Amino acid sequence: MTALIVILCIFLFVFLLLLFPIQVSATFETELGLKVRYLLICYTVLPEQPGKKAKQEKKEIKENEEEHETKSKIREIIEQKGLSGFLNILREFASIAAGTAKKLFSHMVIDRLYADVVVSDEDAAQTALLYGGACAALCGAAGILLNTMKYRQYHISVVPDFQAKQSAVNFDFRVHILPVFLVGPLLSALFRSLKIMKSAARVSNK
Repeated sequence: MTALIVILCIFLFVFLLLLFPIQVSATFETELGLKVRYLLICYTVLPEQPGKKAKQEKKEIKENEEEHETKSKIREIIEQKGLSGFLNILREFASIAAGTAKKLFSHMVIDRLYADVVVSDEDAAQTALLYGGACAALCGAAGILLNTMKYRQYHISVVPDFQAKQSAVNFDFRVHILPVFLVGPLLSALFRSLKIMKSAARVSNK
């Protein structure tokens, strides 16, 4: 009986943890900043801290070794299944990624989307061209986000300045998702990916 109570308490504790949001914030003024926050834990992804350089170098060495192994496996799969078979595997992975992203995005909530862009250049004609490109890029990206995710507040402004000599950007983006909505899609994607990898491994081992 005691063991059952302990197990139930653990499950309840884990479930409560899944109800606290994971927050991601991105800012840009003079440089790009990216932070991930969960409860009292805050991890700064960008800008990189000085102490991370050594770890990054070790990580790059490890990634290069893994990349070499991956290329060898890819060559084996192509030799066994042919290029069409390999492309089918890629399509299956792409389908899994697209489906998972769609499910995750539907549960994400944009807390704040603020973009204030002033486009300027020494040449007036170039300013006009930059302004058109900025409007297309920023409004297009914002439209995709706002149509895909739920949102609370947003402000988007792109204006040309023919007097200034340099463009300016003030960007603040904050989004959150409850971890409970991550479990199902990620586990589904993991099992489907493992199934594909297992099938490919069987072929390469023949």
